[in-house]
Amino acid sequence: PARARWERDRPGLQQVRPRAARLRLVLDLPARRGHVELHALGFQAAFGQDQLGKTYLEELLEPTIRALEARLALHAARGEIELRDARVSALSLLSPLLVALLHQDWLGGSDTRPLDIEPFIAEHARLFLKAHATEVG
Repeated sequence: PARARWERDRPGLQQVRPRAARLRLVLDLPARRGHVELHALGFQAAFGQDQLGKTYLEELLEPTIRALEARLALHAARGEIELRDARVSALSLLSPLLVALLHQDWLGGSDTRPLDIEPFIAEHARLFLKAHATEVG
């Protein structure tokens, strides 16, 4: 009851679902285009290898984070989300997705403890927007 009242009374919350759908598309792209596989291979090759680690960081991980920062900054400029620190927000958006996909696809989680990725992505996007959506966006 209290949660329903909060959701009903919060201006702009009805806008979260369309934004969540757009954000879900952003989150879905890495999984659909082999991006996670590149990160998995990068992690595997980079652990304990100074030069490979630096190369992975500079050539794949940081560009991924920076691209997400830029995308979030665009949504902030449009007034759709509140963005205090683009890097922190990008990491908080990307990290759970990468961990979930690595868990399922590269570490055997799909056999040990399956996770339906589609609802995970939708819920992650919904919660991110619930935390960051502006009142007018």
